Amino acid sequence: IVDCDWSSDVCSSDLAPSRAVAHASPLVVGPEEQVTNLAEAVRHAQPGGRIYVKPGVYQGTVNINKTVDIVGLGALADIVIQGIDEPAVVCHAGDGTLKGVTIAAISQSGLKVAAALAIKAGRPTVDECVVIGDVQACIEIESAKANPIIRRCRIRNGAEADRKSTRLNSSHSQQS
Repeated sequence: IVDCDWSSDVCSSDLAPSRAVAHASPLVVGPEEQVTNLAEAVRHAQPGGRIYVKPGVYQGTVNINKTVDIVGLGALADIVIQGIDEPAVVCHAGDGTLKGVTIAAISQSGLKVAAALAIKAGRPTVDECVVIGDVQACIEIESAKANPIIRRCRIRNGAEADRKSTRLNSSHSQQS
């Protein structure tokens, strides 16, 4: 079964196909939408739900504590989840998908943020994203409870990424 939003050319077949999608209507987040805060949209999303993100800069850490798909609608460079002095996204649980967004962490305090994307647990799929920042490691996989799938992503600017191979172990990364 392929569930398509024909107005945006996004289909569920582009997401993790092994999971059942919740029957709730997807949420749409954007500067001109009823929901403008991505972190709040994630908090209110049903487990197994989907959130479409329109172009904009979404500041503040997005904590993901359940299975939810976050899908960018538009150019990758125009959809930015930005953490300031903290990770932009922290995955605590679930096996949802982050697709087509830029995940960025910047430091305003002068101290390097540990990671732009911190994966503490779960099996999230990070697909066709850019992960950047003034960080120690762009992606930090924090425990054995985390088993992410990272594919077709551009990861750059992690100052210590080459020395901290345990932060992003190549066994967790898929190349296509």
